Amino acid sequence: AEHAIVGEVRSCGLLAAVELVKDRNTLEPLSEDMDELDQIGEVFRDFCLKHGIIIRPVFSTILITPPLIITKDEIDFLIDKFRMALDDFADYLKE
Repeated sequence: AEHAIVGEVRSCGLLAAVELVKDRNTLEPLSEDMDELDQIGEVFRDFCLKHGIIIRPVFSTILITPPLIITKDEIDFLIDKFRMALDDFADYLKE
């Protein structure tokens, strides 16, 4: 979870919530505007879909809810693809 735009990761079992922020050190939110946060979450979702994973954005919190029958290899795939989406999204935010 040590990514420049990840402020916090919460989990319980296989369920996880990843909070996206402008700056990991200050925990500055991506936006104060809820409508804009909703749109930002949808943009991140699109980056995830591009990499072959499905997530649920709730404003700037990204919910990861894999099936309970997921294998270790599939978890590794999910994490790798999620990191790729984070990198793409961080580049998008810099534009």
